[in-house]
Formats: sequence, structure tokens, C-alpha cells
Amino acid sequence: MNSRTQRDVPLPVGSDLENLTVVPLADAILRVDSRGRIEAAPTLGCFGDLSDWQGQEMAAIVDRADRDIVDAVLSAGPNATPVRVVGMKLPSGRICPVSVSAVADPQADVVWLYLQDARPMADLQARLAVAQSSLKDELRADRSVATRYRALLWHLSEPVVLIDAFSGRILDLNAGAAGLLGGSVSFLVGAAFTQCFEGRRRSEFLDALMALGLADTRDTITSELRHNGQPIDLSASIARSGPETVIICTLQGEMADPSIDLTEALADGVVELSPELLIGRTNAAFMELVGATAPVQVNGRPFSQFLARGAIDLRALTDPDEHSVVTTQLLDLVGQRQPVEISSAPLPTGGHALVLRQTALIEVSRGTPEAQRGGGGVPDAAGRVGTESLRDIVASMTDVLEKQCIEEALSLTRNNRVAAAEMLGLSRQSLYVKLRRFGLLNTGES
Repeated sequence: MNSRTQRDVPLPVGSDLENLTVVPLADAILRVDSRGRIEAAPTLGCFGDLSDWQGQEMAAIVDRADRDIVDAVLSAGPNATPVRVVGMKLPSGRICPVSVSAVADPQADVVWLYLQDARPMADLQARLAVAQSSLKDELRADRSVATRYRALLWHLSEPVVLIDAFSGRILDLNAGAAGLLGGSVSFLVGAAFTQCFEGRRRSEFLDALMALGLADTRDTITSELRHNGQPIDLSASIARSGPETVIICTLQGEMADPSIDLTEALADGVVELSPELLIGRTNAAFMELVGATAPVQVNGRPFSQFLARGAIDLRALTDPDEHSVVTTQLLDLVGQRQPVEISSAPLPTGGHALVLRQTALIEVSRGTPEAQRGGGGVPDAAGRVGTESLRDIVASMTDVLEKQCIEEALSLTRNNRVAAAEMLGLSRQSLYVKLRRFGLLNTGES
């Protein structure tokens, strides 16, 4: 925040501010006549010597794209105008972002322009944009790594369990391990690993697994499963990730069919595609997404039939050069659409593993402003191309932006609708029409 007072502001030669009742905080002040010509400019200040501006038209020192904004500020009348940011050409030749507001002096037939240096704010916005882009890239990379990890874990030939070395609870496991332990992945994750075995105490069992993992041998320990009494051999290795120590335990016993767990492994939809891009195994979450009640309704069908953009989305998901995350719309068996985010990973068999998550769930889990406002953010236009007409996409975005602008105006004016209408350049009647349209009127108002 600029801490200078009005006394510190460099005034143009010949300035007469004694009759003005509103003098905003500024870094420099210009006096402009009714024709838009600069009559006086300061010689000192953060912008340097602006005396070269004297006698020039405002249009000559304002960036071409912002001239309409300055014209509107100069013609606003006797009331102080809202602050607008425009690009101005300094005497050095550089275009500088400047916050501009104006107060007209009807007696002298001049307009006083108050300039503030907007470069710190522009730099901050640029850094925020870079940070947001970096976060988006990191999120995309995390999703890609998570998908590959999940695909690798599912397709390991050996039953594997990941255990927290401190608490002894199961962090993750694959379908084969779940089949041996007698439960589903979703049921066993978070459970105490020792509870899966008969006659084992937590501390002793964990110590034995840790010792086994730290030893430079391929020894195993044998333990009896609680649910069926079957003895199985366990081998272990240790992995560390920061402060967390994980025991990677491999189980050796009579293998159960690993496919029994795939239908209830995750809350996200999971699909295994063949090399021909036909649907193979799926889980219960995917069946629910497409409204299927039996695997025969989806197995063997081209996955492109369930995508709003068909082969276009499928090509992006199976591109060997870039395993990206695709935002699209999923079609269920009756043609209803719902927004999803799909990530993919190649399989050793030549097919692909896909993970589908509903977009609404993603926004809630990320804590985005759109999710916190109940979906009031700007719609994802790019994600809707190919599923809706350009007119419909633009119309929906316009409605959202219009509502946000009205809400912001009401907030700035403390719900003074007369002032809000004036700020938005609307008549009072037009504002009330839009308030009714967007449901912003209080209950009982007509």
C-alpha cells in the first residue's frame, strides 16, 4: 500500500485544487481540458518527468487498446470515477500500467486525472498466474503418477500389501492380496494387518516384518490366515518416503482370482482397455457411472461409445507420447452426460488402464473457489467444445460472469442497489430484472 499523503503528490504547474472537495491518493496528477488535451503535468514523481506530456492529447500517451476507457473516464461528469487500469506511454518510451481516476472541475472546465503506479500489482498478478500454472502442471503430474502406480499395483503377478511401519495399518494392496486376505481392497485399506492373521500380536509381528525387510536375505515367515486357517509365507522389504516408513509385504499362498476385487477397488471408475480399445474389466464405480447393472452391458464394447467426443477423446487418452488428463463428458447407457476427468496409463499387455473421476468430486477435493461457491465459477469452455454449440457455451459463460459482476457491485456498495446500478451502467429497472433472473432478490421482494 502506498503510504504517502496528498502533500507528497507532485502537482502540475498552475494547479488549482482549493475548490475541489475530493482529492484521491495519487502518484501524479494531470490537468486535462475539455478537448482531452493535457494542460499541466508534474516534473517529479515515480513516473519521472512528465512535462513532455503538456500540450499532448490524452490519446497520444494512452495505449491504443485502452483509449475507450480513458475517454469514458474523462466524460464521466462531476462525480469521481471508479479506478481503471490502463497502459500509458512514459517519456522513456515504456508502456506502464497505471490506475486512473478522475474528478471534473466544472468551474474551470477541466478534469483532474489522478494516476497511481500499477506496476507492483501487475507484477503480483503475473507471479500469481505463473504459480497457478505451475500448480496445475504439478496436479496433472501427480494424477499421472497416481494412475501409473495404481495400474502397476493391480497388474503385479504377486499379492502385495503396503503397511505403515509405525501403526501397522494397511496403506494399500492389490487385488491378489485382497483375495488371499479374504476381503475387498476398500474394506482392508486402513485395517490393522495383524488382524488378518491368527495368534499374532501387533508389536511382535511388525518387529518380525521389519527385521525381515532389513535383512539382506530372502527369508520368509509363515503365518495362518484368520478367515480360513490357510498358512501363507510373507517376505518383506522396507521403503522410506520422507518421515514415513513403509513395509512392502509379498504374500505367497494359494492365489484367489484377482478379478473378484476389481468391481469394488476404488471410488473412482476404472476401466481396462484391450489393445483394440475395447472395454475389458471394469469396477463397480464405472458401472454406476454408465448406469450398467451387469458387465455384459459394457464388456467388449468400444470405449469411444461412452465418450461425448468419441474418437477425439480416445486418441488423446491413448497417445503414446503424452499420458495426459482429459476433461470431457461421459455418456451413460441412455445417453445422459456427466462431466468427468479421465487419466490413462499403458499396460504391459498393450492395452490401457483408465481412471475416471466426476469433475464435481475433483473440485470439492481440491477446495477450489468454484466448489466452495457451489459451482458459481466460470464454466470450463474448452472442456465443452464438441459437446455443445458455441452459442450455448458463450451464453452460459456470459450468464455466470454477469451474475458475478452484479454480486461484486452489490458487495462494494453494501447492497445499495441504486449505487450498484450506477456502477454497472444499468438503469434501476434493468438491475431489478437481472436480480430476479439470477435469484438475488430477498424472499418476499417483488
